[in-house]
Amino acid sequence: MPRYISVILIIVFCSKALTLSCYNYTALYNCTASSQAGCSTINCDSKCGLVGIYNNGKKVFTNRTCVSPGSCVNSSFNLGVVKLAFNAQCCGADLCNNQDLPETLQKQSYNGKRCYTCNVTDCSKILDCEGDENQCISVSYVWINNTITYKGCASSCDTSNILTSMYRVQCCTGDLCNDAQDTTQSLVLLLAPLLYILMI
Repeated sequence: MPRYISVILIIVFCSKALTLSCYNYTALYNCTASSQAGCSTINCDSKCGLVGIYNNGKKVFTNRTCVSPGSCVNSSFNLGVVKLAFNAQCCGADLCNNQDLPETLQKQSYNGKRCYTCNVTDCSKILDCEGDENQCISVSYVWINNTITYKGCASSCDTSNILTSMYRVQCCTGDLCNDAQDTTQSLVLLLAPLLYILMI
């Protein structure tokens, strides 16, 4: 009987020792409300995370929560009508995700890569990629029996992970590899579901 008690005590103390406490809140347009939340880890790989989303260089969304180390990647994609950048920072100490992210991101220089982008219904426009955007991206979904498509530049296909639950995402590495096509598009229809996913 004492052995079982020892095992139970070890499990209880170890699980408490492996618990990482992180701030856990979402702030749209720089809201400052915060709350503290406990975050338990199974394999000790979990981290506290701070993710900022920038639209055309200005911060529009901040999320503080527990994340996997693989999520700590800065990335961006530029669809011509909108350029979204993800600034992710991770740390491994209690409540370490309390720092602030910059309000604006520095403009990146053109890197020589070119991809097709869409302008209303014409997807034959050419977009000059910036910074580490080394792939062309096509994002599409069906809305009321119409296929809505966006094209542009991306830092990697990992950039699009947040989109894949609602959108069909394709990436390619060649210059102008995301073929030009005529299509229907609406910026509101793209951003509304994206922001909904981010707030969950």
